[in-house]
Amino acid sequence: MSSAGCPLPPASLRLLVPPVRLMAAFTWRVVQQHSVMQYDKLVDFISLATEVVPELLSPGRKAQLILGLRARLVLELCRGDGVANLQTIQSHLDKIHACSAELSSDEDHMATGDILKTSYINFAGLVQNLLNVPFEKEFFFQEVFPLNYGSNYDRRLQQLVSEFLSRLEQLLLSPDL
Repeated sequence: MSSAGCPLPPASLRLLVPPVRLMAAFTWRVVQQHSVMQYDKLVDFISLATEVVPELLSPGRKAQLILGLRARLVLELCRGDGVANLQTIQSHLDKIHACSAELSSDEDHMATGDILKTSYINFAGLVQNLLNVPFEKEFFFQEVFPLNYGSNYDRRLQQLVSEFLSRLEQLLLSPDL
């Protein structure tokens, strides 16, 4: 199911409805319980669903959701033993960068892409500081994190996930399937 091929016809989703509903329930539970270490599974599900049915989310909304989940996961990995998680952190940073670069190259989303590119550079710099400067890490997680990545951030992720799941449910209920 690569994006280079033709998207599947909506009727083919009939075979996937029960697993999709199960994953939708899992997605909502994870985001409600703030199970951050499971966010990579949500990203995989959202990416797959929007690849099969691109109109589920606009490219901008998809980027907000996927990048938001990945960023929160990276910060959680940094909060723990960042050095032990270095390979995983780098993998997520690479995926954030790839998503930002993909949007930057899309002429319809150039302005958003430039913002994403700058945000990525700033975020990667923050992660470097968290991994290399213990005082920065302590200060960030005590003072900055609760303000920038606390309950408001979690609520925004929940809103985006809710939008995604609502549109997915509408599609599954569609009589055209």
